[in-house]
Amino acid sequence: MQTIVYDKNFEEYEILSFLDRDLIVVKGSDVCDVVNSDVSTLVFANVEKQYSQLSEYKNQIRNFYLPKEIKINKDNITIVKIVILGYDERFDRVEFNTQILNLKTAYKYSITSNSIELIFVVDCSSMIVAEFLGSVLYEYCIDEYSQNKQIFVYADGDLLFNKRLTIMEE
Repeated sequence: MQTIVYDKNFEEYEILSFLDRDLIVVKGSDVCDVVNSDVSTLVFANVEKQYSQLSEYKNQIRNFYLPKEIKINKDNITIVKIVILGYDERFDRVEFNTQILNLKTAYKYSITSNSIELIFVVDCSSMIVAEFLGSVLYEYCIDEYSQNKQIFVYADGDLLFNKRLTIMEE
């Protein structure tokens, strides 16, 4: 087994782990290393980490589906917006079935520091929107550094759903 030594403190590096590969990426201002399990130990200026500690993100993935029974008090909906606070673009992802909506225009999304916002211009019945919302899957990573996540769903500006996912959420 190999050891890699880094000059800076652990916090000065970004660690990326991939759900479908046995790899991690250690990225700093002056280095970008792709590391596999042949490396047992990564030594930083302030701490020593085992490869298994850094690759364990893969084992801490949680799935959250929006409820299929979200109540919508209008007959027809024009805009659906989903906002997730605490979103980590390195590990989190959102999946949904846009075929349900038969979109005439593409949806828009923006990822900012620790959040994602998705906007769908839909112009369809509330039944179809509810079916679409039931297809939304939020896959997120939980570890000791994770922030709590909060999901908001709006239809034409009205809040339909609000849920906080804590790091203890199952």
